[in-house]
Amino acid sequence: MIDPNQQRIAHLQETLTDVYESLHAIEQTLISENDPLNKLRYQGYVAEKKQQKLAFENELRDLGIDPSAFLKPFTPKNPYRGLAFFRLQDHANFFGREQITEDLKARVEKYRFIVLIGASGSGKSSVLQAGLQSVLEDSWLVLNTRPSIDPFKELSHSIIPLRYSGAEQDEALSVLPEKLSKGVISLADVLEMTRRKQDKAQLLLIIDQFEELYTQNTESVQTAFIQCLQTLLQATAQSLPIKLLLAYRADFTGFVIGSFGDLLNKEGALFLDRMSETELYDAIERPALNSGVQLEAGLLKRIVADVGEESGRLPLLQFALSELWEKQANRYLTHQAYTDIGGIEQALAKHADVVLNQYKNQENEIRRIFMQLIRFGEGTADTRQVVTQTRVTDWQLVSELANHRLVITQQDEKDATCTVELIHEALIKHWQPLRAWIDADRKFRVWQEGLRRDMQDNALLRDTRLAVAQEWLNERNTELLAEEKAFIQASIAEKQREEARQLRQKQAWTVAILIFLAVALGLSALAMWKWQESEQSLVQIQQKELEINQKKIEVQEKFTQSKMNQSRMLAGFAEIELNKEHPITAMRLALEALPNASETYPERPAVAEAHDFLVRAMNRQHQGVFEHNDVVTTAIFNPDGKTFLTIVDKKGYIWNVETRQLIMVLSGHTDGVRSATYSPDGKRVVTASDDKTAVVWDAESGTRIATFKHTDSVRSATYSPDGKRVVTASDDKTAVVWDAESGMHIATLEHTDPVWSAMYSPNSKHVVTASHDSTAVVWDAESGTRIATLEHGNFVMSAMYSPNGKYVVTASVDNTAVVWDAKSGTRIATLKHTKEVLWSATFSSDGKRVVTTSLDKTAVVWDAESGTRIATLQHTYGVTSATYSPDNSHIVTASGNGSARLWLVPPDAIAYAKTMLPPRYSEDPRDAGIENFRLTCAERERFFLDEIPRCRRQ
Repeated sequence: MIDPNQQRIAHLQETLTDVYESLHAIEQTLISENDPLNKLRYQGYVAEKKQQKLAFENELRDLGIDPSAFLKPFTPKNPYRGLAFFRLQDHANFFGREQITEDLKARVEKYRFIVLIGASGSGKSSVLQAGLQSVLEDSWLVLNTRPSIDPFKELSHSIIPLRYSGAEQDEALSVLPEKLSKGVISLADVLEMTRRKQDKAQLLLIIDQFEELYTQNTESVQTAFIQCLQTLLQATAQSLPIKLLLAYRADFTGFVIGSFGDLLNKEGALFLDRMSETELYDAIERPALNSGVQLEAGLLKRIVADVGEESGRLPLLQFALSELWEKQANRYLTHQAYTDIGGIEQALAKHADVVLNQYKNQENEIRRIFMQLIRFGEGTADTRQVVTQTRVTDWQLVSELANHRLVITQQDEKDATCTVELIHEALIKHWQPLRAWIDADRKFRVWQEGLRRDMQDNALLRDTRLAVAQEWLNERNTELLAEEKAFIQASIAEKQREEARQLRQKQAWTVAILIFLAVALGLSALAMWKWQESEQSLVQIQQKELEINQKKIEVQEKFTQSKMNQSRMLAGFAEIELNKEHPITAMRLALEALPNASETYPERPAVAEAHDFLVRAMNRQHQGVFEHNDVVTTAIFNPDGKTFLTIVDKKGYIWNVETRQLIMVLSGHTDGVRSATYSPDGKRVVTASDDKTAVVWDAESGTRIATFKHTDSVRSATYSPDGKRVVTASDDKTAVVWDAESGMHIATLEHTDPVWSAMYSPNSKHVVTASHDSTAVVWDAESGTRIATLEHGNFVMSAMYSPNGKYVVTASVDNTAVVWDAKSGTRIATLKHTKEVLWSATFSSDGKRVVTTSLDKTAVVWDAESGTRIATLQHTYGVTSATYSPDNSHIVTASGNGSARLWLVPPDAIAYAKTMLPPRYSEDPRDAGIENFRLTCAERERFFLDEIPRCRRQ
């Protein structure tokens, strides 16, 4: 029975959290409310919520619980923007730039052409959006765009939603960019029609980050876009109510002057200087106060002093403040937290270093990605640049870097084009690894950008430029795009054709001269030629003898290689037959390719591909596929081996292994279920859910028996082998040991990051946990004492004991599973997948094998001690779970494509396959007495196999 007090405490905890959050929301509304009546009303709400809060807290105290001991404090929304700029919707937290905003507004109202100039990191984009746009009256229509890699397309994107709707938008986007670029339609006309449609008195076109026009576009695009803007300015001189505002980095002023000349008005230019000390105080403190958070005494002054007088440090300041916010304590930003994040100087670099360390096995790939996102300056500072998905080789890694706030990815809503760029140029200036990569790669990347310009001009490389390109092709082959390699190869081919033409001309002249000499010299020349021919023949005979001797030496090696090539060919044929849904033929082809099974060469060398396709064909013939309507996160056998359980979304499904029929559905969670396991006797199931609970169910009736609660998502829940305990793992950074019957809390095991799994040792004395802090930890299950720590290079997704308790196997995002000695922590074997995330690793029931799952669409069976790969179970989507049946004859896998699969995994696949194949029937007398696993003579001819004695025709 579950203690009623425990249930009441859990209920009070949830209720108090709701009260805290709603109280904070009302207090925030009260801060910004100006209407006296509304203020009075909200003050009443606050008083009411505070009374509820006090009542619930007192009830907890009556139960002997201090509310502050376990209630997670509510953290207000972060008002700082990190490396992102302040947007219009962020204007309530944008402070310190009030004066420059008013100055800019005055210029916009007075001049038709305005420029905002500032250093990188001075906050131009924030001033434009959270500053200027928030103070312009409603009579203004503001369009905000940037050149990026296609200025006409970006400009059209800002206009079209204001003029068209539905399908008309797609049609307009397909024609407007080209018409603007060719001057077929006037930008002034388009903007004026847009202004009138929106019924606004004035229109302001803001082109932010204007330097991108020069750094990311060809000269022809630059010329066309500037001509478009010049035409617009000429039209606005005729009293058209349209203004143009350009914002750009100060080091590109020369480019802008060269483009616009006399159209620039010094009075319309505004230089964005560094913030004064008073402005910095406001920018730092007032957003916090807005959210009811204060800075410890002296911290504000310390941060302002750290900003210093160097320009362009606002992104570093905002990033540090954003990190600091997440570490607040009791609504205070503290000196200790500021020190912990590394202050302004180190916060960004420290964050980037942590991310890089998590991906240290992919550092070269990250370097290549970042180098594509840098525009190497030639007379100007290096800048970031926008590139499309086609310019990077690993978009999955790009997406992960975006999750870590190092890059920004976007997708065009109309044509689905994906782009990526650095989150801010502050990374270029202040992150040392990136600076080192830039310095090392500068020469190559400058050359690569030049190559891309040649490709745009379709000008094949010649002479020295081609020679340089060939050198880079050899040195940096993997860092060149396919089209770049093709362009260089096309240039090489053109050079070879030119050389061939020159050679033919030379040969033609040579032939003409020889004919002349032959006529002049007559028979004596003919005799001389005959003598030379005989001498050449003698030399050729000697060379032939040397070649024959050499071939005798090489023939055995080539024969061995030939047998391996034939094995791979047979594996390829097996794959083809498998795709044709001919698994039996595929099995026979795979057996012919394997040693001790081949009829052609019984001692042929082993190739892994043949073994893989044998296992796949066996399972295609005998596999069970259990379809679901969403991602299957877990699949696990009942200890009796007769049923197994799958998890999809919020429900569990129990299936009969033999009949393959659905027996029962477990439902009752309010959010996604992460994992599930059976009790040792198979009578109960415990599930772990994002609804912050783990639930025990009756496996036969589906009745809910008990609930264990955390304060965040529960990732896993498992029984102890004796069935007396349940251990849960949660995103709240803890694993908790519970009494399986009473639900009483036994011990809490604390990590520094979310805990993804927790499993008992076979003797129920220990628990091993896996965490996002890159460790697996062994604990005493009763006292919660930490015994040993097993370290990976990235998040650890799962950890499990072997059945004999001697080993622990862990699976990590670093693409490896590791088998450890459970006592000493020594690595026994490392099991490595491809570059995709490893999801889980599980021992077989006898502990001799490990099966791992990965987002690379495979589950792989390994020898637990040697780390040798035994079999690959191929899915069409990432595999999330794999477990052995109690007798080790099957594996059940779960996949992201909505299926669970039963696989045959016998210890000796070759022997098992021979016994499971049906008898052979053939009318060909050459196949008389043929074994069931052999290919017929006709099949051997069809698959180009060497002739064997029994298949020779009489």
